[in-house]
Order: sequence, then structure tokens, then C-alpha cells
Amino acid sequence: MADLSERIEELLAAANRDLMGAVGDSSLCAVSRSGDRVDGVKYLEGRASALRELRRKVGDEGAAAVDSVAAEWQRQLDRVQERDMGPDWIAYRAGGVDVLAELR
Repeated sequence: MADLSERIEELLAAANRDLMGAVGDSSLCAVSRSGDRVDGVKYLEGRASALRELRRKVGDEGAAAVDSVAAEWQRQLDRVQERDMGPDWIAYRAGGVDVLAELR
């Protein structure tokens, strides 16, 4: 379990670095309100969000949390694609699905 927690922290640190590199000094809210396409930033945000969720659940569920969180993120990605909720939402959920797949 220590290896899993360490890997989550490594991936989360990388996701946060990438996200901060993408938004610079702007907040995520300001970037989202810019009116520009932000699916690249949302993808990075989704990676970080999925890892934070997993980090919380690993304490309670252990390694089984990876499968349960990955399944939920995949369900949510399927849902936003079916409802055609737009590229930002799809990118956000895809980022989470992808990072959880990498972790597996």
C-alpha cells in the first residue's frame, strides 16, 4: 500500500505541476470564464481531481479503491459523452480516466 500511496503522490505532484504550467498566474475559474477552449486545462484538472479522490479513498479501501474510483470516473465520462456536455467536461473526465489507467 505504501508503494501505491507513493505513486499517487508522484502522479499528483506531476499533475499539479502541469496544471500550474498551463494556467500560470490565473485561477482555474478565470481560465474557464475566458471564453476560450480550455479542454487541455480541464484534462489536467481532471487528472489532479481523480488522484485527489483516489488518495482519500485509499485510506479506507486500500488498493481496491483504484478499481472503484476508476469505474466511477469511467461511468461519468460515458455519461458526459452520451449527453454531449461539451469538450471541457469530456476532457475533465478523460483526464481522470487516463491517469487512473496509468496507475493500474
